[in-house]
Order: sequence, then structure tokens, then C-alpha cells
Amino acid sequence: MRVIFPILFYFLNTTALPPVTGDFPTSDSAKVIYLVKISWHTGIIFQTDQVDTSVWKFIRDFEGYSYVDVGWGDEAFYQHPGFDLDLAVKALFLKTASTLRVAGFNRKIKDYLNGTDYAESLVLSTGSYDSLCSYIQSFYITENDKPALLSSRLSGSVKFYKSKGWYTVFNTCNTWIAGGLNKAGYDVGDDIILTEQLFRRTAKFGRMVKAPE
Repeated sequence: MRVIFPILFYFLNTTALPPVTGDFPTSDSAKVIYLVKISWHTGIIFQTDQVDTSVWKFIRDFEGYSYVDVGWGDEAFYQHPGFDLDLAVKALFLKTASTLRVAGFNRKIKDYLNGTDYAESLVLSTGSYDSLCSYIQSFYITENDKPALLSSRLSGSVKFYKSKGWYTVFNTCNTWIAGGLNKAGYDVGDDIILTEQLFRRTAKFGRMVKAPE
């Protein structure tokens, strides 16, 4: 345990982020996504009416929601309410099964982002946007052509789906997001582990809209 805590601190520690650079962009004339960090969760927010359902067909589970916040992580730790040290250690140091977490919401995007630890906006072309959506679709595990549901919360507004890929300390939620952005044509790199690494890399083509106070 004396060895584990310093390692955990290294991988969960925060470092300086790019400064906030402007107001929230509108999504009326462009494909906008948001990268967000909320506690242990790092995710991507999509406006649902901008998603082509022929590319990301399982987003149909969230009809009636204006936005979805999507993340990928360790199956056990991600579904556990609150923080569990044993599950965190297993997630970091063992090769564990993964889950896709999709949360729908109808709040104004500015209000939602103000409730995050920090957030960054990225404006994508339609082709890049569709490539990112296709990347997310490819991680679903299906049963009878339907996504395999592990659990749901908050009257079904949050769903956890069985996902492809193994979670390890070197293949985290941040690595997963970086992989999607690389597929979308943005050179983020394949060595992302920490959230702060991700936000610093994406700062060259995005902008911070919320930062820690």
C-alpha cells in the first residue's frame, strides 16, 4: 500500500491547464463538442440533434434529451456510487472489463458546463464529427443487435453499456477520448493517460470555457 498511494497520486494529480479563452460557442451553425472533467469522470458532450443516427445508431436510446455526456471506463469502478479505493486500485493495476457511460440531459449547456471541474469546446467539421460518432458506436457490445445494458440510473437518463476494450493504467478514459479525436483527424497522440495531458493537447484546436477557480 505504501507503493500504491504514491502511484495513485501521480496518475490522479492535476497540473496547470490552459486559461479560459472565451465565451461558450453556439452550436447553431457548427458541430460543437465539449470535453469535460467532473470528479473522476472525463467525457465528451454531444448535442443529440447534430448526431447522424445512421452513424451512431444507439444514441436513439436518448431521444428526448438535448445532450449526451459520453465516457468510457472500468466496468466496476465506473458503476460504483462514490469512490472505492479497492476498485480504483484494480482498475489501475489489473486488466479489467470496460463500460460506456452515456448520460442524457436537457439543461442549458452553459449551466451544465459551469457545474464541471473544467471544460473545453471543440468545433468539428461534419466529417470529423461523424468519424468521432462512429468511433463511439464501434465500442458497443451487442446482443441481438441491441446494446448490452449493464445498469441504468436516474430514471434511465444514465446508462452503462458493456464495452469493447480493456481498462488499464495505460488505457484510461483519457486514452479512449484521445483515440476518438485521432480518428476524427486531430493529432492528439496515443500516449494520453491523464486528463490534464488531454486538455493541454486539445488546447491547440479547442478553447477552455471552464477552469478551476
